[in-house]
Amino acid sequence: MISKTLLAVLGLAGLLPVGCLAQNELLLTFRGTYYQADANGNIVGHPVTEQTWLLEAAAAFGTTTNGLAVVYHVGGSNFGDTIDVVQRATGATFTYLLGLFFGDPSVEDIGHLPVFNAAGDQERRVDQVFVFYAGNFEAGESLGSAFVTKRFQQDASGNRHDTMEADLNYLALAEGTNATHMVVGTFTTTRPFVPGQ
Repeated sequence: MISKTLLAVLGLAGLLPVGCLAQNELLLTFRGTYYQADANGNIVGHPVTEQTWLLEAAAAFGTTTNGLAVVYHVGGSNFGDTIDVVQRATGATFTYLLGLFFGDPSVEDIGHLPVFNAAGDQERRVDQVFVFYAGNFEAGESLGSAFVTKRFQQDASGNRHDTMEADLNYLALAEGTNATHMVVGTFTTTRPFVPGQ
């Protein structure tokens, strides 16, 4: 188990990008449900998409979603992949949203082993989800999990067409104007993110 102390020491250093190449960033769509208690104390669900993530990130920093996009960043951290909000024009990271960590032993080996098919073009793994809000981790420990499938494909011309998809669930603690809530859903990448397009 990763201790709070270890994460505190590594802190944001673990989030420093290990590579900002556009081919490592893929646009994604997310469809899920956001569960929280209403004014009467009943747990209710509301639809959530990647646009919801954009709105929450923009609100946390007191800005709008203009010019922002959500991307899946392969190797976005020293601990694994990240889901980030980036500037569409430049590709610069606006903020991290989620860390999908510790499912890839080639990045950070804590004994979690992915499963590969015989051809080596499909990987399935379980990542721990770390929630990032307004410039900080919400907790020093995982607040959820993701069952991730990665497919590594090439067309007849040798061009890469990798896709990532996941069943995702995590707890977001009360922060700013956001009440504590649970998010459950799935995401899939659609195409490589290219700044300025």
